[in-house]
Amino acid sequence: MKSLFRITLCLTLIYLTGSKTKAQEFAEIPRINTPVIIDGIADDLWNSLPQHPIIYLIDGKSYPDTTDCSGYFKAFWNRDTLYVLIFAQDDNLYTDASSVWTNDGFEIYLNVNFTKDTLYTDNCYQFRFIPGSEEISGRWGLNVWTPPTVDFAIVVNESASRTIEAVFPLVQLLGKESPVAEGDSMGFEIEILDNDGSGRDHVLSWNNNEHMAYYNPTKMGIIRFTENTISSIDEFQHSGVSIYPNPVSGSLFVSSPSLVDEIYIYSIQGEILHFQSGLSTSSISYDMSNYRAGIYIMRLKLEDGSYLSHKIIKGESQ
Repeated sequence: MKSLFRITLCLTLIYLTGSKTKAQEFAEIPRINTPVIIDGIADDLWNSLPQHPIIYLIDGKSYPDTTDCSGYFKAFWNRDTLYVLIFAQDDNLYTDASSVWTNDGFEIYLNVNFTKDTLYTDNCYQFRFIPGSEEISGRWGLNVWTPPTVDFAIVVNESASRTIEAVFPLVQLLGKESPVAEGDSMGFEIEILDNDGSGRDHVLSWNNNEHMAYYNPTKMGIIRFTENTISSIDEFQHSGVSIYPNPVSGSLFVSSPSLVDEIYIYSIQGEILHFQSGLSTSSISYDMSNYRAGIYIMRLKLEDGSYLSHKIIKGESQ
C-alpha cells in the first residue's frame, strides 16, 4: 500500500497544477505528556505522529527532485511547550554562504497570539537554524532581528538528509503566565532552505506563503492544539492491550479491552506503510509476512479517541 505521505504529496501537486490559489494549510497538533530528548535524533515517540509534507516551492525556478530538496515536519505540545521535528532530504549540504539566509537550513515561524495583522507584532517570530551553527537568526516582532534563544539540535545524516528538533516555550513567547489550552490556535510555518553551492536554489514551505511569511503573519499556516492525547510507547504496557507474537514473522495479533477504531503501521523513519479506519473491533489480525526484517511502529486509535503506539520487531519470514 502506498504511504499516506506519498498520496498526499501527489494529490497536492495535482491541485497545484490545476489551480492558482489554495486554502491556508491547517494541522491539529496532539498533546503528549512525555517529553523527548532534544538531540536531533527522532525518538520512537515521534513515529506515532503524522507527517506534514513541506512541498510548496516559494523560491526557485523549478521543483527540485526529492533527493535534492524535500521533507516533512511533525509536532506535539504539552502544557506550555511546542515540540517540532523537521526532516529534510538534501544531497548536497552547503553552509558557507556569506549571507546566512542563503545557506542550507530550516526556518520556523510562529504567530503565537494568532493575530491577523499583516505586519509583525511582538508575538511574531522567525527562527532560522543552520546545520553546524549554534546561533539562531531571524526576527522578533517588527524591528528586532534576533529571535529569542530556544533549545534545538540538528543532525546531518550520512544518507544526505538532516533532522532538527526544536522546543518552543510558548508561555514565555506569549508573555503570560497561563498555559496553552485545548483549542488554542496559532500561526505557524516551516521552510526548508536549499543551497547547492552557487546560491539559493530552492525554498520549500508547508503553507503556500508566497515567500512572505517573514514579514506578513497572515501568510503562515494555522495549527490548533488538541487534547487528542497520544501515549508514549512506554505507556502502552499499562493499557491492557496485547500484541503477539513480537518478534513476528507472519501474522500479528492485537487484543484490546477497548474497541480499536484505527490501525497504523509506520517504518522506523516515520513513513506510514499501512492504515485502516472504521474497525470498531477488539481483536485484530494483521499479516506482516511481506515486510522486511526490521523495526516498525504500530499505532492504534481507541474508541475514546486516545492513541497507543508500540514497537514491533519483524523477523525473517519462514
